[in-house]
Amino acid sequence: IMVGAVLTQNTAWGNVDRSLAALKAESMLDPHALTVVEPERLQELIRPSGFYVNKSKTLRSLSRWYVERCDASPEGADGITDAELRAELLGLFGIGGETADDMMLYVFSRRTFVADTYARRLFAFLGFDAPDGYPA
Repeated sequence: IMVGAVLTQNTAWGNVDRSLAALKAESMLDPHALTVVEPERLQELIRPSGFYVNKSKTLRSLSRWYVERCDASPEGADGITDAELRAELLGLFGIGGETADDMMLYVFSRRTFVADTYARRLFAFLGFDAPDGYPA
C-alpha cells in the first residue's frame, strides 16, 4: 500500500500498476529490499510511474523509516500518537499530506479522512463549500 501511495502521486494508475508488477517480479515490495536496492535499479523498475528519481528517493526514505521506526510492521507504530505519526510521515522526503493520510488510514488503521480531489468534488457537487487544495 505504501509503495502504491508513493507511485500514484501525479500518475495514472495503469502506469503505477506496471511499476508494481516490475517491483513484484524482482521481489522488491519488501521494505528491507527497498532499503538496500541501488537507486538506479529502483529507478529503472518504477520508471513507468514518472518522476522516478524523486519517487525512488521517497521509497528508500520511507522504507528506512518503516524498518527502523516500526520494525517493518504496521503494529510497530501502535505506540505513536496520530499527530506524531502524521508528522513523522510528513517529515520524510516526498511525502505530502494526502499520501501521509492515505498511509495513516490504509496502513496504520488510524481514523483520518483523505480529502483528495475526488472527495472535494463530491462535496462540491453535494452543495458544500469545499476548499481548494489538500492543505485547506
